[in-house]
Amino acid sequence: RWSSQMASWLGRINYNYADRYLLTLTGRADGSSKFGINNKWGFFPSASIGYRVTEEKFWQDVDFLKDNITNLKIRASYGVNGNQPGAFYGYMGLYSYGQNYMGAAGSYESAQANPKLKWEKNYNLNIGLSLTFIDRIFVNLEYYNRDTKDLLYNRPISSTTGFLNYLANIGQLNNKGVEFELRTINFAGPDFNWTSVLNLTHNRNKI
Repeated sequence: RWSSQMASWLGRINYNYADRYLLTLTGRADGSSKFGINNKWGFFPSASIGYRVTEEKFWQDVDFLKDNITNLKIRASYGVNGNQPGAFYGYMGLYSYGQNYMGAAGSYESAQANPKLKWEKNYNLNIGLSLTFIDRIFVNLEYYNRDTKDLLYNRPISSTTGFLNYLANIGQLNNKGVEFELRTINFAGPDFNWTSVLNLTHNRNKI
């Protein structure tokens, strides 16, 4: 019978000043039975900030800006999250039962132990900009950078050990890019609506 357990603690603080300055702080702790006693728990913090420029007095005092650019928001966030292995007992040396070529029953080691196995972590950075013109033209621009460290991967080893691989934290992955979206409301009526959306993306992966 295979089974696993997971426990989590989550805390969050939200701050909003005059609907202009926005701040969110989050802390999460996850514990999983899929890791050894020394690495069961991982802590994953995150923070995000937002700044609505159009809520500033200097913006509202200029009629052209107030009437034509109804929303300008700058935002940024950075956070960490974690992944656990799909194997229930990836950190343990497992034994299986069977028969040899002569039909004799017995047990054998079927998985190599790795007591140092730990959480795979993703470090995410996002920086974005949102613009709204005359309540009909919407622009979103976002840059993202994601680093994955301590990848959970079945590492190949020499078959002279009696195994072909074992689960380990190895390697690093980087994924970054830019996303651009332009959405326009061309016509809005009681019986007919026409909206256009343009998306452009650029992405680069490095292993």
